[in-house]
Amino acid sequence: MAQYNAKQSFTIPRHITFKDGVNIEQISANKTLTYKDSMFQRLDAQQSSLEVILPQEKNGAMFVINCQGISFTVKDAAGTTIKVLSVGEGCLVACDGSSWKQFI
Repeated sequence: MAQYNAKQSFTIPRHITFKDGVNIEQISANKTLTYKDSMFQRLDAQQSSLEVILPQEKNGAMFVINCQGISFTVKDAAGTTIKVLSVGEGCLVACDGSSWKQFI
């Protein structure tokens, strides 16, 4: 389990923005995410049985994925299903360094 030190917290006095942090895209084939991809993904699936594949595990990594169009499955790089998203649903997935977990 990660431990924080007892020092004063770090305060950010401004809004956080992610340069090119939002991707809105129509997909007609499986989409494999990399760490160069936007953290926020709004994907409009154009056909059924599509998969969104997360990159290899990396401690602290996360993605927010939203489903539009047709339902699709979010999987890790090994092919394990993390979440099946129906139209209008989304999820926040984060990695502890050894596996991806759905948080929201």
